[in-house]
Amino acid sequence: MLAEMVGTTRSRVSSFMNKFRKLGSGVYVFASNSQRHDKPGRLPRYQEARKRDHLYIVVGAVRHARKPIPSPNPRWLTIPERGLFTGIAIFGAVGTGKTSCCMYPFAEQLIANQAHDRAKRIGGLVLEVKGDFCTKVHGILKQSKREAGNTLPHHAPVPPANVTVLITT
Repeated sequence: MLAEMVGTTRSRVSSFMNKFRKLGSGVYVFASNSQRHDKPGRLPRYQEARKRDHLYIVVGAVRHARKPIPSPNPRWLTIPERGLFTGIAIFGAVGTGKTSCCMYPFAEQLIANQAHDRAKRIGGLVLEVKGDFCTKVHGILKQSKREAGNTLPHHAPVPPANVTVLITT
């Protein structure tokens, strides 16, 4: 094991230690300046939401746990189905990409999941003030072939300035 850490053979380490013993040294000091560099691994293939067996959303990728370096075994960071029922908070200043980097991809994954199976696909209600997100949800529903009968009119009878999308199963 020591030989692997130093990057040499076991016989060379034994030879080095024997020379120290012959000199009569009672203390052995070992220092290594060599750093072990792991080869970066590859992320598993991304599974499209419409082909997944279980409901979950991919949030990002997990690389190295404690350092900003490549990992030998990266993996996808996901929120499983049971985590989706407790709520998700997305924080950031104006213009930092909360909607485009989180809301749109999350909505795409949720709507596309099991879209072909009426018994397994999800339903929901989207209430929004500006209308931009609801317009995008309409596009996602169309892309997932779920637009028929799934939306309320853009200006449904709800409080003023609100836009509503109803997603049925």
